[in-house]
Amino acid sequence: MQRDGGQAAGSGGCNRFTARYAQEGGQLRFYALVSGLQLCLQGGASEMAYLQQLGAVAFYRQQGRELELRGTDGKPLLRFVAEEWGEPRLDEGEPPLLPQ
Repeated sequence: MQRDGGQAAGSGGCNRFTARYAQEGGQLRFYALVSGLQLCLQGGASEMAYLQQLGAVAFYRQQGRELELRGTDGKPLLRFVAEEWGEPRLDEGEPPLLPQ
């Protein structure tokens, strides 16, 4: 996902999406989420779940290369780990970056 001046864009795995966002302190909200309608025979259900979780984000927590997006109850909805050039790859034991 990329962000630029209150707008975010990315891919749910099959379709691209755009959204507006508001961030203040540890609070984060995505709204006006728009996604393409390309038919996804494989992974379409997980993309839909990802976009639903993204729409439910209320807070975030970032530590090092990890970003957790959390719901209104504070429980993690999505977890991302950045991978940078020249940095060691993550261990095989790291959890997948899919909606929980």
